[in-house]
Amino acid sequence: MKQLHLNIASILSQNVLNGIAHVSDLEFSRLVNQLLWSERIFIYGSGKSRVIGEMFSMRLSSLGKKTFFSNQNTAPSMNSDDILLIISESGSSSLSTLYAHQAKNIGASITTLCLPYDLENKKHLHNISDLCITINPHLNQTEQNQLFRYYPEINMFPLGNGFEISSLFLLESVIASLMQQTL
Repeated sequence: MKQLHLNIASILSQNVLNGIAHVSDLEFSRLVNQLLWSERIFIYGSGKSRVIGEMFSMRLSSLGKKTFFSNQNTAPSMNSDDILLIISESGSSSLSTLYAHQAKNIGASITTLCLPYDLENKKHLHNISDLCITINPHLNQTEQNQLFRYYPEINMFPLGNGFEISSLFLLESVIASLMQQTL
């Protein structure tokens, strides 16, 4: 029998892969190309999403890209040649929609990573974004049963980190693709 931590990690890592499996090749390519050809990349996220955004920003900087956080006072003003990447689990937080509207008003490109959304929600970022990629890190019934059987206290990702970890995996895939195209 596998060690306890390997059982849990195996189930959770499969969940991460499931969370990004439905991202189409077209969506992925569009994201990579936006980042590849953008002079400057602005990133916004709050809480745990901000941590993922900061990690992604550092990785992009290592590839020579100019990256900024939208809510830092040291960030320059955005212009129409820039891209704003918003990492928002809900896709409808007030600050993320504020930054998206500001970017849209200047003509910057907007890309959002978020959970699946209600198409009727008029305040959701999918209405403003040029590209909205959904991350859906939920366990299927078989995985839930397997996880509950061994670990009844775990019902999903510990402390609800599924969106952020899945976003990190997707963004690391983007970095790998950018490296292939730029090195």
